[in-house]
Amino acid sequence: MAKLLTSAQMREADRRTIEELGLPGVVLMENAGAQAVKVLKQRLPDWQKLPVLVLAGQGNNGGDGFVIARRLLQSGVRVSVFMFGQCDRLQGDALTHFQVFEGSGGLVREVGIASDLQRFDQLLSHAGVVVDAVFGTGLTRPVEGITLQLFDKVNRSGKAVLAVDIPSGVSADSGQILGLALQARWTVTFAAEKIGHRTYPGAALCGEVICADIGIPDRYIAIPEHNVARNVLDDVQKPQRRADGHKGTFGHLLIWAGSAGKEGAAVLTAMGALRMGPGLVTVATPAAARPGVMGKLTEAMSLSLPMDDEAVLRTLLECEIQADALAIGPGLGNRPGLAHTILALLNRWDIPTLLDADALNAIAQEGHLLAGVSRGRQAPLILTPHPGEFSRLLSGAVSAAAVQS
Repeated sequence: MAKLLTSAQMREADRRTIEELGLPGVVLMENAGAQAVKVLKQRLPDWQKLPVLVLAGQGNNGGDGFVIARRLLQSGVRVSVFMFGQCDRLQGDALTHFQVFEGSGGLVREVGIASDLQRFDQLLSHAGVVVDAVFGTGLTRPVEGITLQLFDKVNRSGKAVLAVDIPSGVSADSGQILGLALQARWTVTFAAEKIGHRTYPGAALCGEVICADIGIPDRYIAIPEHNVARNVLDDVQKPQRRADGHKGTFGHLLIWAGSAGKEGAAVLTAMGALRMGPGLVTVATPAAARPGVMGKLTEAMSLSLPMDDEAVLRTLLECEIQADALAIGPGLGNRPGLAHTILALLNRWDIPTLLDADALNAIAQEGHLLAGVSRGRQAPLILTPHPGEFSRLLSGAVSAAAVQS
């Protein structure tokens, strides 16, 4: 499971590497630039023939950009560097690498100079690739002004962009777009991925994400579990089957889904479940929907349900199915009494349960009933709302748009 760090956690790992391990920041910056150049060489077979436009900021991300520019320059690549800010305001390790780049024969232009803006357009049009080393993970305010205009030019150009750490304009902590962000084809990040690499809408701008080692020990990113985000999708895979296993070895999932006209919701749920590896899957669906559901499924079993919710509850509780997990909701429709039936099941069956779609909508309409779920329940209860359902669960206190912001 991928560990996703915040920008503050990454800064702390940098600090510890420098102060406790004794590896200078200027070396970490050199390593970061070297790794970015390595990615360019691996992804672009004709890299030596392609003019490179490096966009550098005033912080450490810009320092990485100066290392990249110097290494490419020394390899015979035509490199142009535009500084988003003032060169005389550079400090620390970034200043060191700026001076080394200039000492190697490199030239840095400042985008704030009007005469260089026209030159920016010319170099962008001829560039084979653009290196984004402007903001990195430290950005907290919206991109605006001339920076926004030039970012827009780069995006409109369609040029391949290599982002250093994270595309400039994407929040490393939330994945939100701060004003405008560059669209990267590749993103090379260091030591560990950040939340913004996996969280949309920013994740869509990262392209291929490559996590590179620059010398930060794993123990410095061994952050306590409760303080770190994780990308659970990395663990979504079929379980390994025991050679002597059988269908009863891998659990029985009961799905309560579907209704007349919404058979597809039950079918898709069952198909997804079967791909995840339970040994047995039973779809409980109204009798009127059962032919449409089972006509599309070859591996699942079925249980016919009546239309009346009280009768549905009795049928489910009295059936001989020994379910190990329960999924409720897709395609059930909107009808009175559904929430009461769902909550009654939750109180009677203490097994892992997932509520989705119409189960969430029913609960949202009878939100006060959630308090009726037994406090003695031990098994996990998972809710999977999309933004609209999440808003309804909150009684409309937060809009669907706000949920995504």
